Amino acid sequence: MHADYAVLLPAEWTIAQAMTLLAELTDEAVIVVRGWQDGADTFHVLNAGSVRRGIGEEDPDRTIADALYLDELPPNRSIDIDGDIDGDGEGPVLRAGDVLLRNNTVIGVARDGGGDRSADRPGPAEPGFELAVGGAGPAPDAPPGAPRRFRGFADLAAPDAVAVGESFSVSIGFAAGPQTDDPDEQPIIVADAPARLTFVVQIAGFGFSYPNGIRRELTVDRDAPVGPTATFDVVAGDVRDRARRTLEVSFEYDGELCGLAWHEVLVSIAPGADAPTGRRGGTGVMLGPAGVAPSLTVEIRSEPGSPDLEWIFHARADIERPSERVVTKLEQPSAEVFAVHLMAALPAAKGAVALPATVRGMGKLVNRVIPEEFWSVVEATWRAAPVDEHGVRAVPSLLITTSEPFVPWELAWVDEDGIDPALLPAGVSEGHLGALWRVGRWVPPVPRRRGPDRPAAPPEATVDADAIAVVIGDYAADTKIRDLPAAVEEGKAIASSYHGLPLTVSEGDVDRLMDAALERRGQPFSPTVVHFASHGEVSLAQQQFTGILLSGGRRLDLLTVEGSRLGKASRPFVFLNACQVGTAGSILSTYGGLAGAFLGTGCRGFLAPLWNVDDDVAKKIALDFYAKTLKTSGSVSVGEAVRQIRAGFGDGSGGTATPLAYVFYGHPDLLLQRPKRPKPARTSTPEAAVSPHDKDQP
Repeated sequence: MHADYAVLLPAEWTIAQAMTLLAELTDEAVIVVRGWQDGADTFHVLNAGSVRRGIGEEDPDRTIADALYLDELPPNRSIDIDGDIDGDGEGPVLRAGDVLLRNNTVIGVARDGGGDRSADRPGPAEPGFELAVGGAGPAPDAPPGAPRRFRGFADLAAPDAVAVGESFSVSIGFAAGPQTDDPDEQPIIVADAPARLTFVVQIAGFGFSYPNGIRRELTVDRDAPVGPTATFDVVAGDVRDRARRTLEVSFEYDGELCGLAWHEVLVSIAPGADAPTGRRGGTGVMLGPAGVAPSLTVEIRSEPGSPDLEWIFHARADIERPSERVVTKLEQPSAEVFAVHLMAALPAAKGAVALPATVRGMGKLVNRVIPEEFWSVVEATWRAAPVDEHGVRAVPSLLITTSEPFVPWELAWVDEDGIDPALLPAGVSEGHLGALWRVGRWVPPVPRRRGPDRPAAPPEATVDADAIAVVIGDYAADTKIRDLPAAVEEGKAIASSYHGLPLTVSEGDVDRLMDAALERRGQPFSPTVVHFASHGEVSLAQQQFTGILLSGGRRLDLLTVEGSRLGKASRPFVFLNACQVGTAGSILSTYGGLAGAFLGTGCRGFLAPLWNVDDDVAKKIALDFYAKTLKTSGSVSVGEAVRQIRAGFGDGSGGTATPLAYVFYGHPDLLLQRPKRPKPARTSTPEAAVSPHDKDQP
């Protein structure tokens, strides 16, 4: 193959796939590695020889992005060839190494030819440059069965203003580029896509009705997704005078929620011609070739100040789902009242004979605000779970995406009154949903003025747990705070067992942690797992009093977390083993509480108790959790570990409801992957994370 031919290599390919392609290239052949980072496509121009040397001795199952440390490599600039690149002052001047795009398809790379070559150019360029032109998508020589990538931006077309009772159409499809003013709007990407893809799109929004149903299928061509649309009929509900209401559409592929689009509509009794343009937005994620959707994803939407809950279902199996809008009402004045009652009732029942009946009653109280359609979908999903040769049915997984942060849906009660008893495990006749299924929660993305919406949906399914920071709640020097001897033992045990970096619960250590400024033996330390064993406090009425108690009386509160750099720097999994800090709350009309703060700043998982927990039982739970999830082989997912914790209620839990207190935000099949071997220290890159294994090995 000619050395000047530019070959496109997706960063998500495995080394095994890439080596098949590279075998046919000379060392000088141009390679464009296309990846994804911080909400945007990235391009790295390399030669085939460099790539071969960089990946030749690596694990064949590693991705190109991981093997080449693309996150540390400065990307090449990309330029849309249809724009002005002739250097007349109106557009960018073409430089050697620029990756040229047309409709987001790579069509070539600018090369420095010294002015003595005459290669054809697809557009005006500065003299002295040539283009090494390749094909669109993966190279023509891609190995058989290699993944082909789908990429498109969610597009929702709706009127900006309508009248009360007016019927109008909403059109859903894909666009080639961002549909908002945000240049960092994220596309929907399917890394391993067939020639034609079928997405399931579902519409929702308070104050509207959908006479012809809420769900449609949208089939598009992988390489040309723009054009086909799905259409919904929508009727605007009543308002007193005028109100801004939001239509939202979810995109689902192969059972996995992969994108959202929303459009703000002004509903008026008599809309005027001067109605403002409705705000709109969208977000998407990349579904990798190894990504597996949860068995069931349920979106629970709520509106501030309203008891109404709207339910949307995404199932991996081909099962029947509601085609009409599903809405339920909370019986309590607010979800906050429910949370206060829950936190007050269960700890008070410690050691009581009636404790099992109390938690069963709580579960049935939750059931009263769950629609019948939910249980129908749960039963159908459970029935579709695979059964092994011994007749044992696999444990399903459930992801709950909710803007309603208070109701403990994990404690919903399952028995023969609601579920076919044949689906329950052998010897089990009833139990909490979160003890029978792997359950994770997630937070709906919040649009940001610049950069991608956070947190991304769906949540990621892996975290490289190669660097652990442990905040040990030793309050012995603070006479105003009660000692937690079991928490101290817990923190020391975790740090010593997994080469974690021990930190005190002082302002200095915690501030350095949250500011991404930790060091270990003179080297930067970026934790991918953060564990707190400490005191916590929750105030639903005054969120500023919610947080981790630090020695000296200060709190690590949600405002500090919101302003921290930890989430963006290392995107860790966070386990706060402290009283009550799993409760989220509403503040300034956004998803508040520590759960929302950590996830909204980039963390990939969050685990914490909803109510007061017993010191000794909490220590045992934490040590068992890491023993299960951090095995170098045979480890279980976080969702499975939490399921086993809940299932252990009443078995060695000291007469407390502590095992039921823990709520997990993240992919229900999230794996904390321990490295089989340490990555080499990269001392030339100060920002690089330093694995504890690099420094602690004898």
